[in-house]
Formats: sequence, structure tokens, C-alpha cells
Amino acid sequence: MSQLPYKNPVSPVQTVGTPSVSNTALYGTHFSIYGVGGFMEVYNVSDLYYTVPSGTYGTIEYSGNTIPINFSKGSGTTFSLDTLILNSDNISSGRRRLGMLVYVYETDQIYQFNINNYDNLWASATASTGTVVTNQFGTIVRANSSANQSFINAWTGNTVEGISGATSSTAVWKKLATGGGGGGSGITGGTYYQNTLTLDLESTGGTISIGNVTGLYISAGTYTSGTSTLDLFNSTGGTVSVTGITSSSVFSGLTQMTEATRTGLTPTIGYMVYQTDGSDGVYVYKASGWVQMI
Repeated sequence: MSQLPYKNPVSPVQTVGTPSVSNTALYGTHFSIYGVGGFMEVYNVSDLYYTVPSGTYGTIEYSGNTIPINFSKGSGTTFSLDTLILNSDNISSGRRRLGMLVYVYETDQIYQFNINNYDNLWASATASTGTVVTNQFGTIVRANSSANQSFINAWTGNTVEGISGATSSTAVWKKLATGGGGGGSGITGGTYYQNTLTLDLESTGGTISIGNVTGLYISAGTYTSGTSTLDLFNSTGGTVSVTGITSSSVFSGLTQMTEATRTGLTPTIGYMVYQTDGSDGVYVYKASGWVQMI
């Protein structure tokens, strides 16, 4: 952990109220409240955490909350409950907003704030009349029901993907998959499975499977000397039978290689080669391994 005393930048000029674009205005780039959500930078992963110091009650203005929410800690009594206040868009509180991006210098990674099942949490919290107060300027959610408490817990959660076992499906701060750069999830490799025509691309963020990858080519073959027939198997599972040929012409047409080269292969079942040294002859790859046919 860096010892740099990072904190939010402070301007000597302060405004009264939070500027925003009027709902009826014909100008402006967006309707998000200025200074809330969007993109910002912090130095450490811990700066993503929302912290309530032990024994502290009332509005939490702890300076360590680099991206704070509008939250008041209650003592647990009927008249002193945990309270969350949302901004008028109902998807932001304090400086946090669903979908906001934050670059963390410590990990060279961009994280995105996202609460899973937000629609369901909202519906549950507002299902009972009078438990949530909503008006044009914001929404007040008090922890006077289990549904309200779950909604508040989602906003005060400190789960970060890749930290303490949190995954993309469980964390509120998820790694932004940028396709490379900035600590994002880039493609690191891949495997093609010809039997299923599936291409698996491996990345730091997991595996991406692409199905129905077409492309016809010969993958293996079998020669039947009794009928002078060569069956060629293609990548789509089809078979092409070539008849009326002699064994010598088949053998000369097979890929020729040394024993060392053959044993170093990892072919599919049915693959045939002609070995030129050692116990020379035609070898076919079966489920049990290489077998010399002639």
C-alpha cells in the first residue's frame, strides 16, 4: 500500500448548491448532476471503500471516504435509523453514481460502480407505502424494513472485483473490460476445437467462447486397402471417399516426417503420417495413441 497522503482536490472557489442542466434547457451536454458520477481518479484501491468510523453516528463526512455517499448512521433505535439520501436521478448519492468510472493508480485499473439487481432492490424498498420518501429533489430511504436495509447495504458495500475473493458478479466495483490497456482485460490466447467448431478466447477477465466457427479443411484420413479407398475427414464432420487408387500412391501422398517429429505431435484421432526413419511406415493416431498400420 502506498504511503502517499492522497486526498480529494479542493478548490478555493465553492458554489452554493449543485449545478445541473435544467430539464427544459436547450443547451448542455447531459443531464447528470455536475460533479457526480462520470469519471474520476483515486490513488489506492482502499479509496473506493466507504468507511463509517467505529462509534460514529449521524451524517458521515469522514475524510477517508474519497467517493462518499449521502448517508447518516443511526444508533439502531426506532428514532435513529440508518438513512440513505439519493439524488433526484435515484441512481446516485453523494458523489457516487451507478455506472461511474474510477481509475485506481495502485492497480492501474479502471473500475465501474454497479449494484446488481438494482431494479429489484428498488422495487422491494418502495413496495410498502411510507417507507421511502420520494420527491423531485431526491429520495430518502430509512432502514425501517429488511428491504430498505438491503437497499442501503448495497450502497454502502465495499466489494471490489479481485479483492478478498470478490468477483465480477458479486462486487459493486467491477473491473472495466477495455480490451487491453489501463489494466483492462485483453486477449491472451485461444484454443480452437475442430470437433465442435468452437473457438475459446482466453483473457484476464475469463473465457469467451465463439461457436459455429466455419472453415472447411481436411483434418484426418483412413486408407482401406481391401477396397482401395481413402476416406478423408473434414473439419465439419463430413467424409470424402476417394476410390480406385493404389496403396503406393496413398503412402506417397501422406505427410512424411521423422519419428521425433511424429511423437511430438498432438493430432486428432484418425490423423495419418508416413514415418521415414526407425520403424518406417504408415502410422495412424487412435484413442490409444500412435499405431503403425504398415
